[in-house]
Amino acid sequence: FGSIFAVVYFIAVEENIALVTYHPRLNQWAWGTEMPLMGPAMYWYGWIGTAFIAASILTLAAASLFQRKTPPHWIGWSIPLLTIAAFGYSLRGFFIH
Repeated sequence: FGSIFAVVYFIAVEENIALVTYHPRLNQWAWGTEMPLMGPAMYWYGWIGTAFIAASILTLAAASLFQRKTPPHWIGWSIPLLTIAAFGYSLRGFFIH
């Protein structure tokens, strides 16, 4: 679940695929990704929801595939570490001027 969640979360952030959008100034929730209304919009909750649902579905599918065969141990660490590196590269503009 963790490896799949990390990858799906990265995709959700980069493509701005949010399950919900929160408009804090209006104290209003909306389904899907909405443009900001009267101030900034918060997509983080939606990205978490998107990643949770997708990772849950994909984990259940993967569990049925790996019932008889154990996946390699390196998958559990390498995919989240590569995702961290991808986020670091994606956010490099915040750290390097």
